[in-house]
Formats: sequence, C-alpha cells, structure tokens
Amino acid sequence: MHMDMPTAETRGGTSNTISRTARQLCGLALAAVVLCAYQWLELVAINSGGTAPLCNVSETVNCAAVWNSPVSVAVHHITGIPIAGWGLTWGMAVLALAVLMLMQSTPTAPAGIPIRALQLTIGVALAVCLLLLAYSIAIAVFCPTCLAFYLFVGVMTYMITRIPAGNNANWLKAAGLSAAVLIPVLAVVFAISLYSTRDSFAESTPSPQGTTSSSENPLARFLTSQPKDLQQYLSNVLAEYRHTKPGNGGVDATRVTWGDKNAPVHLVEWIEIRCSHCRDLHKNLDQLRELAPPDAWNIETRFFPLDSECNSSVQRSPGNGVSCLAAKLLICLAGDQKEDAVRAALFQNQSQLTTASIWELAGTSGIKREKLQPCIDAPATAKTLQQDIDLALQYKIEGTPLVVINGRKTVALPHMIFALIISQGRADDPGFDVLPPPEVTGKTDNQAL
Repeated sequence: MHMDMPTAETRGGTSNTISRTARQLCGLALAAVVLCAYQWLELVAINSGGTAPLCNVSETVNCAAVWNSPVSVAVHHITGIPIAGWGLTWGMAVLALAVLMLMQSTPTAPAGIPIRALQLTIGVALAVCLLLLAYSIAIAVFCPTCLAFYLFVGVMTYMITRIPAGNNANWLKAAGLSAAVLIPVLAVVFAISLYSTRDSFAESTPSPQGTTSSSENPLARFLTSQPKDLQQYLSNVLAEYRHTKPGNGGVDATRVTWGDKNAPVHLVEWIEIRCSHCRDLHKNLDQLRELAPPDAWNIETRFFPLDSECNSSVQRSPGNGVSCLAAKLLICLAGDQKEDAVRAALFQNQSQLTTASIWELAGTSGIKREKLQPCIDAPATAKTLQQDIDLALQYKIEGTPLVVINGRKTVALPHMIFALIISQGRADDPGFDVLPPPEVTGKTDNQAL
C-alpha cells in the first residue's frame, strides 16, 4: 500500500494559510477591542448624565437601552464588569492568542495549542453572543454596536474552525493556555472597571457645607476639577439658566420625595417611566443624595406620561397602559416610604414593563393592589396627574425628563444640579466665575409662562 506523505510544498501552503488567518484574526480582534472600548466609554458617559450615544436611533434601535437592560445590569452587578468590559477582555485575549498562533506556526509544525485555544475561546464567545442576541430579540430592542460585535465573532468562528490544529493539539492544554492569557487580562479590566464606576463628579466633590479652608471656594474647586469641554458646557447651561424667567409656584410638600421642604435648592423632576433618560436621572439623583445632605436640597417628583390615554397633549398611545398606570401608582404612593423602592424597580425593568408586571413589582415591596386600586381609579388622582401635565406645559416641556430648579428650567445634568446645590441655589455665586465665557448668551426657550 502506498500513502502520499505531505510534501514540503503542501506544508508550506498550510503554514501560509495559518499565518494569513492569524493576521486576519489579529485585525478583527483589534477592531473588537476598539468597539468594546467605545461601548464602555459611552456607557460611563450616559450613566454620568451625558448625552445619548449616536446609536440611540429609536425605542427599538437603542444602544443605551440594551447596555442598561436588566441582564446587562445584573452582569455588571454580579461580576463587577459591564458586558462591554467582558467583550474587551475577550478581544484582548483573542489578540494575544492570535499573535502566539502567528509566532509559533512553522511549515513543519502548525501552532496546534494556540489554534485549539482560539477555537475554544471564540467558540465560547459565539455561544454567549447567540444568547445575548436571543435576549435582545425577546425584549425587542437592538444595539447596532452589539450586532457588529456579534458579526466579528461569527466571522472569526468561521475562520478559526477551518484551520487544522493537528492530532497532537490537546484540548486540556489549550484550555490552560486560554486561562493563562485570560486571567491577567481580566485582572487589568477589572481594575479599570473599579476605577470607571467611580462617579466622575463624586471623586473630587466637596461637601455642600464645605470641607475646604475658608479661603477656597468649594464651588470653584468642583468646577475646575471637571474637563474643559464640560466646563464650557456648564457655562453655556448656566447662561441659559440665569436668563430664564422663574415660574410660579413654591414647594408642594405632598409631592416632595426626598429632602427638607425648606432647603435652599428645590428640584422638580417630570418623569416618564419608559424613558431611559429618566432612569439615568434617577440613578444620578440617588448618587447626589449620598453627596449632599437633605437640608441642602429637596426633590419634588411629578409625571408626564407619553400616552394620549391620560395625557391629551400627546398625539399617540402605545396602547399598553403602562405609562398612565405607573404615573398614577407613584402619585398614590407619594409620602409612602415604599415609593422610592417601587420607582427604582420600575425603572430597572422598564424595557419589559406591562400593567401586570407593574403590579408584580409593586407587590415585591409589599404593595397590595386591592388597597391601592381605589386611589388609582379616583378622580382626585387623575386631577393630580393633569396638574402635573399642565405645569410641565407651562415650562414648555420638550421631552422627558424635565428638570426645574428653584423655578427655572435647566438640563438633567448631575454636574449642573450639584453645582447649584453647592452654591445653595445662587446662580451668581462667585465660584461660577472660574467657568469660561459662555458661547451662547441671552434668553432661550427655557422660560416658564
């Protein structure tokens, strides 16, 4: 019997194929690393009150909604690393393994162990991507950058499975190599995650009551600690705030959800339970509550449901009753210690809310439907909600959330809110002088009627 042995030319061709594939994998892995780094930076930005990413196109095509979905939040909470951070870890590990594959591959000895390690590492990622894609389909919200990452993983899976690893490529050794690469990379990413989750305005913020020497203005110290582009934005926002005519109406003690009703800074928020920016504002205000004492400011919560069923100023309705029920439920819970927990639960699960799930989430906080339903159905509750809507229209609401501080409409930016808390509501505080001149001055549309 005659058997054809691999020739030098055949082995050389295989080696060239492996080398070419390794270089292509390096390029794709590097692209995945850049993509995940972008996702992570955008996640930090929106959770710190920044603008929405460009991939927020609609309620269905919405990166932020996927990044802050219940599963994403749970992964971040349990592991200490957001999903984008895990993608970054995977991309760096694949890049390292692809480099090893390129370095160890020769015409006589293909890089069997690195190839097997790549097949294992990429295969696991493919399974995770399929699960995440299924979850995205289930909640009917899609993230374009996530889909791009899934495409990278799919292409890399096709490429690496076509490369022979050889009979001597042991899966156990390959798993060991994957772990040896992943563990140090994971340690670095975990350290980055710990640093990034520290709030950008909390690291260097003084107490509103002052923790510095009397010769140093705490507001000025806070503002100068911020990036230059943020300082310019704050200057522009402050100029608009100063030129905004205060609206009428004082503190409604029955609607104050946090703080002393006599505090010098009175913040009124209008929220919509399905609004992702309202959820972000809720998180930021929770952080500010840890930084500033209740005698420095208070929060009055009102509602502007984007549903024509209970808000005639809105032209359309999703037809599910979620916004109207949530608003009335929280109005009925005003003054109840359980209100904050219920609202937090509703925001956390906002992408999956139904009228049934609203009652289920309220029930976990001890709310009994049979006791609260009469309040929700009462004409007085509908009247209160209409008063919220009418007041928001007086402030020329353009979208949710709407934030009004001491009667003046402003942006839902935690840095601006905290600056006014430090200054005790004084927009002319000398500490603001450290900001650059505003790029736009004069009256704006932020005027109450």
